[in-house]
Amino acid sequence: MARPLSILGGILLSFSPPAEATAQYSIIPEPSRTELKQKTAKTLQLLSDQEAPSLETDAYRLTVTPQGAHLASGGREGRIYGLATLRQLRDQLAEQPEGIPCGIITDKPRYPWRGLMVDPARHFIPTADLKKFVDMMAYYKFNKLQIHLTDDQGWRLPVPGYPKLKSIASRREESFEDGIPHEGIYTKQELKELVAYCAARGIEAIPEIDVPGHNQALHAAYPEFFCFPKPDMNVRTTAGNSKELVCPQKPEVWKFYAAVFKELKDIFPSGIVHLGGDEAPTELWEKCPLCRKARTKAGMKDEQEQMRAFFAKTTVLLAKNGQTPQFWYEGNAGIYHPGETVYAWRQD
Repeated sequence: MARPLSILGGILLSFSPPAEATAQYSIIPEPSRTELKQKTAKTLQLLSDQEAPSLETDAYRLTVTPQGAHLASGGREGRIYGLATLRQLRDQLAEQPEGIPCGIITDKPRYPWRGLMVDPARHFIPTADLKKFVDMMAYYKFNKLQIHLTDDQGWRLPVPGYPKLKSIASRREESFEDGIPHEGIYTKQELKELVAYCAARGIEAIPEIDVPGHNQALHAAYPEFFCFPKPDMNVRTTAGNSKELVCPQKPEVWKFYAAVFKELKDIFPSGIVHLGGDEAPTELWEKCPLCRKARTKAGMKDEQEQMRAFFAKTTVLLAKNGQTPQFWYEGNAGIYHPGETVYAWRQD
């Protein structure tokens, strides 16, 4: 900061003292342990990058010296996180050329699951932009990316044998009455490249296919999958969710989802498939003759028991591929099974 000296001939004279190094690091999230030293570093060239068996696989130790930085990591994950910290320190140094303190940073994640979700279903996002999102996740050491691939407003996953997913379900006339057509569906290769891009940065890509609701786009393409087929159904153009649930009593529905899950297995190495399960009003199931007959035959008391059976059947389909489901929590614990993972997403 400039300091005033005196006024000479009506002119205010001042001088700026030499800049001092900021006496702390700017790292997000804050490391487990930081030991600051008196000396200053003005370069962060990586001088050594070694494996340290004494550290856990996701832990690292970054030593900052006047000559540069030394990285020790317990394994691949630890090295990724250590390099992410080094990138953050380099950004800090770029803004503070006077230097940053020398020191030792010892760190490992506090939580094993550090995830974000991205939604290209409602608004299609090209993979080039998704990769930028992944880069930012890696910068802050996130390790799970959930990709919401299907919804009322669009279907983004190609599935062999179901061409209308691309020609119909991936397109809508407009968004919120803007008059602008919106469309997009990924190729299998694009998704594989995105998954690999995530993996190289220590991030597990997890697909989400929302069932049995959030399926108006699917209804527009394949109305025969639903309790009351509507051939004139269109992909939803506004927010919110529809009442359109796939019919659990139609064999073609299960043939379709078997194909979907197989395609996910070919693309995503993750053993997890998020099935949504949220905002699925069952009033059409209540009225559907096939569903009513099935409830009576199985002795089910209501549609919620039918929902529980639906999830059980999808879980069996996933298990054939070595996959396990996750769900959004919908306020009715009775529809889930012991050991299943559910995500809270709203307060009520």
